[in-house]
Amino acid sequence: MVAQLTPAQAIKLWLEYLQVGRGLSMHTVAAYGRDVRGFFAQHKVLEVPNDAVAKWLGAAKHLEARSKARHLTALRQFYGFALEKGWLELDPTLGIKGPKLPQSLPKALSVAQVNALLAAPLGDSPSEVRLRLILQLLYACGLRVSELAHLTLHDVTQAEGPWLRVTGKGGKTRQVPLGPVATATLQQYL
Repeated sequence: MVAQLTPAQAIKLWLEYLQVGRGLSMHTVAAYGRDVRGFFAQHKVLEVPNDAVAKWLGAAKHLEARSKARHLTALRQFYGFALEKGWLELDPTLGIKGPKLPQSLPKALSVAQVNALLAAPLGDSPSEVRLRLILQLLYACGLRVSELAHLTLHDVTQAEGPWLRVTGKGGKTRQVPLGPVATATLQQYL
């Protein structure tokens, strides 16, 4: 049996669930609410034909790919919630592919920014030395944060100079040289 809710009633209950039940930020909840309300401004009932979502996204020529992707995500979550609650029998978002998102390269820091970052924690307290060591290992050794987080003292080797044994993606291990500045900071930290 399908409940007879209006889209406005269903959206209100869904947004309350997102904020209270899932703990999403008010900005995310507001954006998802705008997206789903925009869809239902054209469709006055919850049950829509299978092609309604694709047509709606296709007609939104003014939206960038990222915005269309967010709209589709919001509708998928809304319809998943509606199905779970028994308000619908079919999900009109099934089988709809999201727009292809442009790939962007990460922005690199300038030399001045890197120097300022490395020079920032100048104190000699254990927490400041630790922070300085973290920054030096990330920068000088090219470590990912996840790689750094998994390092132990057993990963520091002294054969032929100080080296780090780093386990990266896929469990692959590599040896990374530890420069003189990071070595001195490590000794200070220890």
